[in-house]
Amino acid sequence: MKKVFMIFLALAIFLSGCGKTEEPVVVEPNEEPSEVENSEVLEGTYSETELSSIPEEEQDSMTFKLGSNGKTVELFPGDSIGEWVLTKLDVDYNPETDWTDSIEAEFSGNVELKGHIERNVMAELAYDFVVDRSEFDRMPFLVSKDFKEFRGNFVMNIPEGLENSPNLDWNESLPCKITISGFSISCAYTETFDSVDVVKIEPLSEEIPALYEEMILNFGAVYNYEGKLAVRKGVSLYNNREGYMDCSLMGTASYYSWVMSRTSTEDRIEVSLPGFTSKVYAYDADFFETMVSEYFGTSAEYLRNSDFYYPEQNCYFIDGGAGIGDTTYIQYLFTEEKEDKVIIYFNLSDNYYGVSKHALTVKLLPDGGYNYISYLPE
Repeated sequence: MKKVFMIFLALAIFLSGCGKTEEPVVVEPNEEPSEVENSEVLEGTYSETELSSIPEEEQDSMTFKLGSNGKTVELFPGDSIGEWVLTKLDVDYNPETDWTDSIEAEFSGNVELKGHIERNVMAELAYDFVVDRSEFDRMPFLVSKDFKEFRGNFVMNIPEGLENSPNLDWNESLPCKITISGFSISCAYTETFDSVDVVKIEPLSEEIPALYEEMILNFGAVYNYEGKLAVRKGVSLYNNREGYMDCSLMGTASYYSWVMSRTSTEDRIEVSLPGFTSKVYAYDADFFETMVSEYFGTSAEYLRNSDFYYPEQNCYFIDGGAGIGDTTYIQYLFTEEKEDKVIIYFNLSDNYYGVSKHALTVKLLPDGGYNYISYLPE
């Protein structure tokens, strides 16, 4: 009987609870919906439930700009910049040190870029795509006090069987256009690399426009017996791999070697000079100074302030010659035009130095001529 009573008591308590009504819980909507909830791009990356559960202030964001001179913008995943969409961003920031330890950013798009392919120096079977400087204004640059803006080299993720996939030696490169579906930026204090996902590779002709070809040849190059563009043997400004910051202020010896590289003995005069037992073949001052001034804008006063100028004979002479040496090949890459200047990019390759990239900057003059401004390694 006691057991039956307890059952009825429990049933009464249950029924009395079912009769009560509680105040509804009211959830106030946000005054303004966040960009994350409205992002169409993120809907493809996260589920709708995940999107609504990520407060914007908890997401990673970074500052980017298009090219080195573009306007800076703060981007969250799903935001666009130029032809790209930032699809993923991971930032490891250490508040104790005020340093960003690492940044991983992924961009998607369908973009064609010009550049060249070369072997990756870190991985034997990998290739790098080096973006032409003329394309930099189309690329998102990371803006961070802890890492460099833009490296310009991307390890290529090439699908198996893709047409025109590279097969290059260490001293070769392939000028081309590639279409990519996206790229990633990876920054950390350890060795990292950026990468591109390649969809298409189109090799470009290495034919050099006539004016740029003339500039390359005049600086000290020649087509050898194989028909390949090469550094002129013996004497050539290209032989100084460290280059020249200001070609108008090179030493007289450098100008002398340059004049020798593009003239013959018939362009010299026979003259007696102090300290020499017999006559020598030297350059008449007017001939030498006119040629140097025409292509370098260097004054006669600067040239004559040298031990190689003989004022009484009014000539220039340097004793001795240069060895023949190994053949150094020149591979034209591309030319960048900036107002009244052109920058010619090319690779130099030989058995001693290997492959090195260089830039020859030339100023176009109003009269149709040009002056060499600088020759520097990249």
